[in-house]
Amino acid sequence: MDSERKIHIGYAGSLASFFPSSGKTSLRSFLRKSQEGFKYDNLNSDTRSGYYLFRGIQRFKQKYPQQSVKLSVELWGSIHDGNRQQVLELGIGDLVSIEGYFSKSDSVDKLKNCDILFLPLETAKNGQKPLMIPGKLFELLSIGKPIFALVEDSDCRDILIESGLGIICSPFQEDEIANRLFEIFNDIEAIKEKHQPNKTYIEKFNFKNLTKELSSIFDKVQEQQLKSI
Repeated sequence: MDSERKIHIGYAGSLASFFPSSGKTSLRSFLRKSQEGFKYDNLNSDTRSGYYLFRGIQRFKQKYPQQSVKLSVELWGSIHDGNRQQVLELGIGDLVSIEGYFSKSDSVDKLKNCDILFLPLETAKNGQKPLMIPGKLFELLSIGKPIFALVEDSDCRDILIESGLGIICSPFQEDEIANRLFEIFNDIEAIKEKHQPNKTYIEKFNFKNLTKELSSIFDKVQEQQLKSI
């Protein structure tokens, strides 16, 4: 790999900010919950923010300064302003850039041009395994690039591993994140080769296939009902 080439990690969409000193998470990314009138008691939404990635990047910069200069993390979309503040406070403004909205097609093109895609996810609360699977996961799977996911035990983690694309780290382990970033930089081509998409598995989540499967279930139910008449 060209020693001067940067490694690009990209994220597009909504991203909350989390401030551990206040224990507050911005609600921009999670407004949907209140609108639905449903309370997610088994979700820790703090990890669906930029904070834990930023701490990992800061640690990566401290441990591996020579490699860190080649890192470019690009976040765009509905990114809460608190993330910009944290990037500056943690001294990683030279590694992380934050932009606003792009059109859907331009955003997808930007993601396709990245080496690695980033995905923050909710974690367990009160010892319960998170049940929610965000649509963002399936969007990234369809692109087919390795996905750097900050996630713990959950259905999302299982899907990422089975897809072949998941590069998994706990959001609460700064050194683990830093070391995994080092592995990526040490041999990005090997990482890409290792994390090839399991296309057969990923295709199961295609909307058309899900619609056909649901239709088949309805047909079987209807058939059973007719037989019982």
